[in-house]
This record gives sequence, structure tokens and C-alpha cells, in this order.
Amino acid sequence: MALSAREKDDFRALLLSERTKILAKRKGHFRSAKEKIDIGIIRSAIGNHATEAIIGSTLVEESLSQDCIIKLEEIDEALKRLDADTYGICLALDCDLEIPVERLKLLPGAELCIACQKKKEAKENKCCRSQRLSSHPIYA
Repeated sequence: MALSAREKDDFRALLLSERTKILAKRKGHFRSAKEKIDIGIIRSAIGNHATEAIIGSTLVEESLSQDCIIKLEEIDEALKRLDADTYGICLALDCDLEIPVERLKLLPGAELCIACQKKKEAKENKCCRSQRLSSHPIYA
């Protein structure tokens, strides 16, 4: 996809804006988790239920933080592709179709065209379904 200089600037601005939002969100999660831990220490004298709730909440915060890291990596890779003039081209091995601009506007870190994304999701769903079945006592 041959992006014009203006389109490249627009996508770079969009990607950097998303990156800034994610960093702010991640910072908020860390602050929130720390506050919950501090409250948990105070409440631990009251009973174990409060402490268990704080630990559970902290695990959710860690999961959200991991999600933020993955999204940041996707954005950084998209910025590299933008610099290399490969942004907007499907990364699937057997495909080099252009990713529609509308898709890139909605998902600026998109790496796959719609058809390849559907194939990937179908393969992941099939894999997950077979793993669930193989771990089920009836099918094991």
C-alpha cells in the first residue's frame, strides 16, 4: 500500500495516540493495584476475606498490565512497518494483500487482512475446542 505522506503522518499520529492512552491506562492500573495492596495490608488485621479480595484484584490488575504490554508491542511493530513502508500489507506468509484503510483506522495495529484474520481465528478456535475436548474426562 503506497500511503501518501499525509496518510503516513495521520497513521503515525493515531498509533502514537493509542500508545499514549495505553501507557496512561497502565500507569493507572499500577497506581490502583498499589492502593489496593496498601488497603489490603491495613484490612488484613480485620480478616482473611478482605486480603483474599485484594489478592484477587491484584491478579486482575497484573493481567490487564500484561494486556497493555502486548498492545504496546503491537503498536511499536506497526510504527516500524510504517517506517519501512510495509504498513498496511498483510503479514500472513501466503498473502500480501493490502489491509483496507478503514480496518487500519479502527485497528491501527492490524497485521492481517480480514480474510487472513478470519483464518487465524478459525484455526485458534479449532485448536481451543480440541484442547477442551481432550481435557474433558469423557473424551480423555
